[in-house]
Amino acid sequence: MMPLNIEATEDSPKVILDDQNQVFLLEGESRPQHAYNFFKPIINWLEEYGKILFWQKEHFGKNRRMTVQFKLNYFNSTSAKFIGDILFILDKLCEDGFEVRVKWYYSKEDIDMK
Repeated sequence: MMPLNIEATEDSPKVILDDQNQVFLLEGESRPQHAYNFFKPIINWLEEYGKILFWQKEHFGKNRRMTVQFKLNYFNSTSAKFIGDILFILDKLCEDGFEVRVKWYYSKEDIDMK
């Protein structure tokens, strides 16, 4: 599967979704003006990756692990909705028997991010 790489901007986080190198990262600030347009490719990629994982498990007995890192300094309420959608997809993968870890990074002082 082709990796998805999105460079960070002033309003949007860096995104790396790379199954070959097992890198799944969202890092930076998330307050894109057009959140749907920003997050839709991420959600599509994860849904497609889930299908590939399921197919590999069915045909080859492979059960790959994945660790998704969220290193967000800030996200607005619209981004929170899409981050929730991403977490829902990851939870569904867990329910389907895949080992998915989420690492949520935050500053100790940032109670809201926690």
